[in-house]
Amino acid sequence: MSDFTQSKTINILSGAGMALLVPGAMALVSIPIPLIFNEKGSLAGLVITALLCLGIGAASYKVYDKDSEMPLTKLMVMISLGWMLVALAVSIPFVQHGIHYGQLSDSPPDVTRFSDFTNALFESVSGITSTGLSMVQQESTLTRTLQWWRSLSQWVGAIGFVVLVAFFHNPDSNTIGKQFEHDTLTRAVAAPGINFYKFWWIYLLLTVLAISIYLFNGLSLWQAVNHGLTGIATGGFTVTDDSFTDYPAKVRLATIAIMVLGSLSFYLYYLLLRHGRFRRFFTDRQNIVYASLMLVGIMAIGSLNQNAGISWLDSSFQFTSALGTAGFQSNKLDQWPMFSMLVLTIVMLIGGTSNSTTGGIKIFRFWFMLKGLFFELGKLMFSPESTTISKHDQNNTENEKLHQDARVTVYLFILGWVVVYVVFTLIFAYLLADEYTLQQILFESASAFGNVGLSSGITGPDMLPIAKVLMIVLMYLGRLELLPLLVLTGWLSGSGTSANTKIP
Repeated sequence: MSDFTQSKTINILSGAGMALLVPGAMALVSIPIPLIFNEKGSLAGLVITALLCLGIGAASYKVYDKDSEMPLTKLMVMISLGWMLVALAVSIPFVQHGIHYGQLSDSPPDVTRFSDFTNALFESVSGITSTGLSMVQQESTLTRTLQWWRSLSQWVGAIGFVVLVAFFHNPDSNTIGKQFEHDTLTRAVAAPGINFYKFWWIYLLLTVLAISIYLFNGLSLWQAVNHGLTGIATGGFTVTDDSFTDYPAKVRLATIAIMVLGSLSFYLYYLLLRHGRFRRFFTDRQNIVYASLMLVGIMAIGSLNQNAGISWLDSSFQFTSALGTAGFQSNKLDQWPMFSMLVLTIVMLIGGTSNSTTGGIKIFRFWFMLKGLFFELGKLMFSPESTTISKHDQNNTENEKLHQDARVTVYLFILGWVVVYVVFTLIFAYLLADEYTLQQILFESASAFGNVGLSSGITGPDMLPIAKVLMIVLMYLGRLELLPLLVLTGWLSGSGTSANTKIP
């Protein structure tokens, strides 16, 4: 390995190590929780996490060459590795809880089962990917420290991908869009000029708003804070048993509003709140498509579910949760008709808007794909003369080439997404076919891959260990949207290191 390659590798690894500053800071700010609620047995895990992560993160920061040029491919490698390290770090308090409370005879099983590292890692990955699938069956039996740690992991994890990108990026330019603006293909799925540091105050504002809404609707301060964090993060973890099933109608209506707030683009919030661009916010194509899907989906599912005795409120709640990848539940999904479950499965894969906390393919890519398909059909149905751009208009020709390249990239991305979903679903079907229906398996795979958190009853502590591991991988792939992992694979194999690699 040449000195140049070795220095680049060290820079990538040290950059990934800096990501540990995030769970280190999370643990540090969480230390007052076990002290306030007299859960001193929960303190060790947080202290260990804080010291270990802040120590490694600080050392990595000293080694990291901040003046080095960082091509997009290297950036994606650091993010992939960094995310793995963060998941391992966040699992430490879970493991410590399981070991400590496992020595006490009266400890609830939902706490002691985290002594199994697979369960702890599952909960950790579900948290930082803002998925919400869980090894916990009765959330109310968890210690307050674990309840808080789960909520905080989702709140940080929901915007964590953005944080990691911004953290690794050259602080002098401070704008992720500059990494993309010269890449024709990437411009199709990334908004140039977005300063992600400025999104933090929007995220905090929305979180405070969500907590205030819950307090206004009668929730206790503890429930309001935790559900406000996971609600605006479209995460799905709760501190109550059975999610929102036992809450009154006004709380479920408030939660629908909070899930919608978390599903919309932070970039549009920024334009609205900072520059007063109301027209742009309400006429944005993503928001229009999102509103249209909400309206049509709720009307369709609500009508179908009436025959099954499911209220319009519950139908609206679950559709909003599925499309926004929030993962909150207001009733048991095993009561739902098959077609309604199929609709939820599809919208979980689509997800919410780009530059939001949601998972899934994203509405922008979904709309871009449909628009491209209609364009190609138009070219087939009409004469070439009617669809060919004038050769005398060079600008139009270049724009058409840009959009053609962008369409191909989005098609390939969605094809890769579908292939991964199908492959994992087939594996789950092989492993779980004796216990669950194909409909349940399709639903659970979509929920994990779309980082949603709704469950058809498969996910739980009694799952096969190999199924838990596969779910962990699927949640990880869904949060990183496949592409950083592909770049990481290419880097580890010694290929794919070109700075000109196209990433959608």
